[in-house]
Order: sequence, then C-alpha cells, then structure tokens
Amino acid sequence: MEKVGTVMKQGKLKNTPEIEFHFKAVLVAAVLAVLLALPGCSPNPEGEAARYRRNAEAVERLISEYPRFGRFLAYENEKARSLWYGAQKTNDRARRVQMILRANEVFYSSPLLGHLYSYDGRRARIRRNVSIIEPYGSDGKFRVRVRRVVKTARTALDRAGRLMSRARPAGEQAAVDLVRRADEMLVRPEALVLRVKKAIRDDKPRQK
Repeated sequence: MEKVGTVMKQGKLKNTPEIEFHFKAVLVAAVLAVLLALPGCSPNPEGEAARYRRNAEAVERLISEYPRFGRFLAYENEKARSLWYGAQKTNDRARRVQMILRANEVFYSSPLLGHLYSYDGRRARIRRNVSIIEPYGSDGKFRVRVRRVVKTARTALDRAGRLMSRARPAGEQAAVDLVRRADEMLVRPEALVLRVKKAIRDDKPRQK
C-alpha cells in the first residue's frame, strides 16, 4: 500500500488522492466485515456478481486504452478473477458472497486503478466540456477567454497523453506515480474549463 499523504491548505487539512483511495479500501474492508458478521445482512450474490462483471469490464477497457500499464492491471484482474472463479465452485452461499466481495475489493483497493480511473474520467470530462464551450470562441463576449482556455486544455491533454503513451514504468509504484503525474497535469485545465462553462451559463439569463 502506498504511503498516505496530506496537504495543508489555508489551515485546513485537504485529502490527497492517496488518502481517498486508502479510505475507500478501509471502508470496503470494514463494510465487508460487518456484512459478513451480521445474520440476515448478507449482500445479494447476484448484485455483487453484476458489480464484479462491471469492474472486470472496466479494467479490460483500461488495459486496452492504456497498454503501457497493461501488465500491472492484468495482475490486479487476475487476483480478482481467481477469487471470482473460486466463488463459482462453492455451493455455500455465504462463502460465495464473501469471495465475490473480496474480488471486488481487489479493484477498489488498487492505487493504480484508482489513479487511472481519476485520470481517465478527468480527461473525458475536459473533452466533453471543451466541446460545450468551444462554440462560444467564435464570437461574443467570451471569445478571447474561451479560445485561451480551450488552447490551455488541449495542450495539457496532449502533454498528459504523451506522458501516458510513452511510459515505461519499471514497477507498479512507478506506474502509480506516473499516472498520478498525468492526472495532476489536468487538474488546473479542468478547473479553468469549468470556470468558463459556469460563466457562460450564468450569463445566459442576462442575455434574454
């Protein structure tokens, strides 16, 4: 498990991604322990199985999308899959649910998967919101601002994309650090895009 870090900002404690992923892993483990200990509170095996399939499909997509990290993701996938297959071989309902829950926990507690999900989602959001604000760059009061922000966002996407596509991480921690770096490169551009999007939205009532 990677080291948990904190950031102090303006006298307040701010969660870093490492804290959030660590907290999620701890939370999943705690919920798992409670659910399995309480009679009558066993999770639905069909629901957990559906969740496992969605998680496995998401990891397969990430492996295809980010092949430089494929061997590390495949390792996580294989750990979860072995638990999944073990669950299919038992007729004990409680045991089956426990193994499927632990298979899902493999996905939820992986720092690499957590950072990849964050990067992948942020990249998609920036692209989607850039497509929303870009038409306002052709004319109107937001023309200059939109053009500047769109250029900043696309430059950041290109740089982060090159970092990811050229990556040759020697180990899993190096892979985690690299993906974290790429994700951090997009934090400010996303904030700028969202700020412009909000300004355009807030301005619309005044235009009526």
